[in-house]
Amino acid sequence: MFRVIQRKITTLCRILYNSIWNRPIGNIYMFHMVKPKEDYIPGLDSIRVSPEFFERFLTEHSKKEEFISIDEVPERIRNHKRGDKPFAVVTFDDGYEDNYTYAYPIMKKMQVPFVIYVAVNLVNDHTPIWNYPLIMERIIHKNDHLELGNGEIYSCATEQEKNEAFIRLKMQMFSWPYDQLHTRFLQMFSRYLTEDVFSVNTMTWEQIQELAQEPLCTIGAHTMSHCRLMINDEKALLYEMGKSKEILEQNIGKPVVHMSYPYGEASEMAQQLAPEIGYKTSPLAGGGSIREKDIEISMFALKRIPVSE
Repeated sequence: MFRVIQRKITTLCRILYNSIWNRPIGNIYMFHMVKPKEDYIPGLDSIRVSPEFFERFLTEHSKKEEFISIDEVPERIRNHKRGDKPFAVVTFDDGYEDNYTYAYPIMKKMQVPFVIYVAVNLVNDHTPIWNYPLIMERIIHKNDHLELGNGEIYSCATEQEKNEAFIRLKMQMFSWPYDQLHTRFLQMFSRYLTEDVFSVNTMTWEQIQELAQEPLCTIGAHTMSHCRLMINDEKALLYEMGKSKEILEQNIGKPVVHMSYPYGEASEMAQQLAPEIGYKTSPLAGGGSIREKDIEISMFALKRIPVSE
């Protein structure tokens, strides 16, 4: 009982401290998909918000925050320039087509700056898109029973079983070494890799090029293959982070100086290489608000707030 009371007092003190002496300088919000409800497994549907929710979010937050471009963030943070309101940045990871068809018109109407971090190998160039979590979700969704290449067997008859299988297999996939991901994925799921599991739901180069000309939009990098950057392989990191920057710049005709880490995490080596490659910012996927008393804020490990509906 004493510990419960102690925790409540500690939480209350933290809330009071943050609200009075350690107010937010700003917030970087993380979105993925903005689209009407689809029949996704809950474990994946958590990265989707509806267009109605998205517009409501922007409307409500515009009353208490100032939406700015990602280009303005380093100066705001370095100078602790809070302004009349904390700043807010809208970010999108991966480069889904709904960012163009649903989110962009809303932001254009409301004049809200935004950044889309594009994973190069996921761009819809009419070839199979190897977005491994999405492929896995489609496989689990359409099958009530799985017998995988490593001998594991899953019952996926109910929504709960499907969601549990998705979460468990996704975490297992995250543990695979960088250079073995594709081979292991094929070994596990080869019998289920039919054409209908390769969802074509990302932007085309034409759409990305159009957005790159929009003053409100910044195109950022999100690696080549959308791999986890919790690795200390310099050659692989330079390829994933550097080559993606190069290809994006060739396609949009503009410098690409911002990136985000897939799955919201990166090794110390990845964070150190980011400025050497030519990036100015690289956010993670959590941490909450950027606050006045935060010390030595790294532009390559920026806090970000995931938004869900």
